Amino acid sequence: MVLIISINNDYSTSEIISWFIKKDVKFLRVNKGELEKIVFVNNSFQLFIKGKSYNLNEFKFVWYRKGDLFPNYLKENTEMNSFLFQENKNLKKYFYYLLHKIPHLNSYEKGDINKLIVLDKAKEIGLKIPNFFITSEKEDFQKIKSKQKTELITKTISGNPSFSTALKRYVMYTKKVETITDDRFFPSLFQQYIKKKYELRIFYLGGVFFSMAILPKSHSSMIDIRNEKEASNRNIPYKLPEKIEEKIIKLMKSLDLESGSIDMLVTEEEHYYFLEVNPVGQFGYVAEPCNYNINEMIANYIIERAKT
Repeated sequence: MVLIISINNDYSTSEIISWFIKKDVKFLRVNKGELEKIVFVNNSFQLFIKGKSYNLNEFKFVWYRKGDLFPNYLKENTEMNSFLFQENKNLKKYFYYLLHKIPHLNSYEKGDINKLIVLDKAKEIGLKIPNFFITSEKEDFQKIKSKQKTELITKTISGNPSFSTALKRYVMYTKKVETITDDRFFPSLFQQYIKKKYELRIFYLGGVFFSMAILPKSHSSMIDIRNEKEASNRNIPYKLPEKIEEKIIKLMKSLDLESGSIDMLVTEEEHYYFLEVNPVGQFGYVAEPCNYNINEMIANYIIERAKT
């Protein structure tokens, strides 16, 4: 049986499950919040989901898509929480350690990787990356900006482009930065602005690339492609140069990632710049415009490895 760890309303998970059904593959999808409790017995965890119990040993393969399978045991704010937090943290780590022993595609531990560390590794491997710096003071920003030969942009460090309050959802776009008003502010990422010819969205699966070029149609989407409606940009299938593919394969292996969604940009001079990789990014965005059969490819990838 294949264990699928996901979240409610994740379209990509449902699409691949449809292939499991067609191919008569047994699976269990568990969304975030559905695991009621766990019991450790006979050197394995027993999972209790919707009134039924499953032993970890029943699963031949684990596909981590999104979310957190581990149940929330810290529901009340008590004086014991600081102690219980550490107990919970270590139990959770052991749970995912045992889960990781099962053949798998992606993992909870690798679901949220550090963008700055990835950029450093990409540079070591030989991929071009935009120059960047992090500061929390206006004076430092002005000094660095004066030394730069290009304009600067700012973007999130974590890679998460949105957050929500009780009243509203906010989306953070990449923006050019000319001046800063506050003398001090939260440590922020500033990056060299690189004028692009087009952007690349790449889905990577076990050494195979599914690439798409996004040709911007307005000035606003030259800075952040999300500023433009999807229908306004031209999306076409794309073949990466072999040398770039080789470097990305090295990077993904160094990160211990078998799959991920990769962002790059290409300049007028045909220079390729690596921007980031999201281990749990969407791939339908690449599959549909380019007619790539990514859903079945992922299903087959999991099925073949579940047999071994």
